[in-house]
Order: sequence, then C-alpha cells, then structure tokens
Amino acid sequence: MRKLILSAFFLTLALAFTGHQATAQDQAAASKPAAKAAKTAKHVASKAESLSGTMTMYDEKAKLIVVAGTNNVPFNFKITPHTRIMVGGKRAKASGLADQVNKQVTVKFRDMKKAGDIAESVEVTG
Repeated sequence: MRKLILSAFFLTLALAFTGHQATAQDQAAASKPAAKAAKTAKHVASKAESLSGTMTMYDEKAKLIVVAGTNNVPFNFKITPHTRIMVGGKRAKASGLADQVNKQVTVKFRDMKKAGDIAESVEVTG
C-alpha cells in the first residue's frame, strides 16, 4: 500500500512538473510575437504631416532640404528616391531643387523618429 501511495505521489508530481514546463514554454512562445511587434512599433512612422515655408537650402550630396517654417524656424527633410518632387506643376528630379532655393514650398513628410523627417513630397509653389 505504501508503494502504491508513493508511486501515485511521484506520478502526480511528475505530471504537474511537465505540465508546468509546457505552460512556461507556451507563455514564452506567446510573448515572442508581442515582443517583436513592440520592437517593430518603435520604427513605425507617424501620420503624414505637412509644412509650408521657404526652402532655404538644398544639399544634393546629403539629399537634404531645409525649410524655414513659421517664425523662420528651420526644418530638415531627407529626400529619398521615393520622394515625389513637383516644380511648376510638373514632376522634377531632386537635383532640380537646387534652382528652387528661396522659393515657397510645401513638404508632406513623416517623422521617422531616429531616422528624422522623411519627405514624401516636395511641391514648389512660388
């Protein structure tokens, strides 16, 4: 009888231990997608914003424009191959922005946090 009780006790203990391990493994597996989603969320861009002002500088080498907004506060925007550039209502290349310094522009951009403000479109309006 004593052996039967001890056997049942150890069997119950073994089942409880293995069940606990499976639960811990399931929890760890479930937390991985959540951790990955949280890490990815840090790099997600904000909503597109818009700024109008005077383009005060274009650096072709750095692919960067500087726009003086309200109260002449300068804002830097990175130009990418995906940036849509319009000059005089026509599509233009980024290199065409060099001739547009000191003109009015409207920039649609996304704040990419650590990567900075990325211009989605630049429209020279005046």
